[in-house]
Amino acid sequence: MSDERLRTTYDRMMMFRAETSSDRTACPAVERFGALVRREEDEESRLTLLDHVMSCPFCQAEFELLRVAARASGSAPVLPGDAGT
Repeated sequence: MSDERLRTTYDRMMMFRAETSSDRTACPAVERFGALVRREEDEESRLTLLDHVMSCPFCQAEFELLRVAARASGSAPVLPGDAGT
């Protein structure tokens, strides 16, 4: 993962944040996304959180940014199918 790709992902997330005026009261704390990336929660909690992430465009962007950053730093596992991204 290059610095340029990480910067591009971050810029896209920030543009999306500026354009989105949705109510985020139902969104989980961003700290939970980090735990999800590191696979620290139990399976039921991870699946519930993933359900939310997959249905919320804002959370998708935040989760993807954290996932990319964790992979770039070597602090998250690389899953099958993730090797080329």
